[in-house]
Amino acid sequence: MPNDKMKENIIKWYPFKPDATILKIEKSIEDIEEKQFDYVTLIGTLQYAHKLFDGVNPEQQLIEYAKRHLKKDGKILIAIDNEMGIKNLCEVQREEKTSRKLTRKEIENLLKKCGLNYYKFYYPLPDYETTNIIFTDEFLPNQETITRNISLHDEDSIVINLENEMFLNILAEDIKLFKIFANSYFIECSTKELQDNQIQLISYSNMRKPEYEIKTIIQGDKVYKTEGTKQAKEHIENIKKNIDILNELGFNILDCYEENTIISQYQKNRESVDHVILNKIKNGEKEEAVQLMMTFFQEIKDKLIMAKSEKNIFETYQIKYEPSQIEHFTFTKYGLWDLIFQNAFYIDNKFFFYDQEWMDEGVPIEYIWYRSIMYTRELMEIFEGESMWQKLGITEENIQIFKQLDNKIQEKIRDAKIWEKHTTIKTIEDIEAKFKQENEKMLEECKKLLNEKDARIAFLENNMEETVKILKEKEKIIENMENSLSWKVTEPFRHIRRKGEKDEN
Repeated sequence: MPNDKMKENIIKWYPFKPDATILKIEKSIEDIEEKQFDYVTLIGTLQYAHKLFDGVNPEQQLIEYAKRHLKKDGKILIAIDNEMGIKNLCEVQREEKTSRKLTRKEIENLLKKCGLNYYKFYYPLPDYETTNIIFTDEFLPNQETITRNISLHDEDSIVINLENEMFLNILAEDIKLFKIFANSYFIECSTKELQDNQIQLISYSNMRKPEYEIKTIIQGDKVYKTEGTKQAKEHIENIKKNIDILNELGFNILDCYEENTIISQYQKNRESVDHVILNKIKNGEKEEAVQLMMTFFQEIKDKLIMAKSEKNIFETYQIKYEPSQIEHFTFTKYGLWDLIFQNAFYIDNKFFFYDQEWMDEGVPIEYIWYRSIMYTRELMEIFEGESMWQKLGITEENIQIFKQLDNKIQEKIRDAKIWEKHTTIKTIEDIEAKFKQENEKMLEECKKLLNEKDARIAFLENNMEETVKILKEKEKIIENMENSLSWKVTEPFRHIRRKGEKDEN
């Protein structure tokens, strides 16, 4: 299900060399100029090779055709769906199957047959047509990053399993299995050895409105963030302002700004603070984990309180509240509400923050604390019903307005149409429920018709009984008349009258 805002994502990140010549082979091979190119792209073309060639192996014919148009050191770029992709086990679509998907092994064998012995696989999710994130062998997904698989659903499709739940099961079994069950592949291949581009991960922000879309690339030891759309240039500038504020407030920051790009120091072998805390808990060091959390929260409070605010974010987002619900909050002017566990590393007993895109004035520090715990699902489960909220001075009433605030903020950021396609799911249970509802409605209609018929029959039966009764009464009257003396005396006169009427005729 292609989407206009995403259909170029699979290719627009690729580091084409300057002044490169590119041949795109799509739905036709006619009228292609007979010369060599630096790149030949087969984006979604290979699985329709049977429509371009009539031979026994149309896929091989297509790649050989692409090779004829390739320079000696050129590359063929392929995007294709995986026959063994998880989405094939999760979704049933009514549309007719017209493409031939290939497995990873089939693709590798095909490339080797064609002499393309040098290749690199990339793993786009949800697929190559609606790409939101692209993994590589150097950066395979984990339980956190797999959530960036933002699956989108057609109106006619039926969801029988949730993709991310199945991916989580696969990752728990063996992370390398992801390579076999990825939904799609993007492959760069060549007859010559590939120069490592050091790209490990590409991530988009499809779920956001255009003015907030950014593109993230992990390359070498750096993370680069640039605007994903022209409208998002201002958002990059706002991130730069946030970086400047954080530096002024004394936070340790991994981000810097250079030429319209946010650059971060990539901490490949480090764990973010949420994982450090969870590992301590799993190792039986719960008190140490709580102490680390409290140290984290205190640092945020100490540094953000330097700039107090009279502004109230609840009023900004039009959230109703009672004065008693917020009277003990500590509001800050610089409400960087993404200062949470997931966006920080713990290095040499110090917290280092990154990826601080957002700021609102008049944010309670308690809300930032709340988000740290809320966005670490395992912590929510561990501390449910315990005194962690009490330690932070957060009540159940506070949590309710924090939830409202969080929803309002997300509504401001996310693209409503994409969100609807992601969250609107038609399942087997839905169809069964709809069928049951329609069946019950039909039964009610049948019962209504039967009741009306029964009522009509009863009405007719009652009328028939009355009619029979009246006829019997009339018969009795006639019989009584005929047996009466006056009827017998007048019989000769009736006979004369009938005879006279007959003579007249």
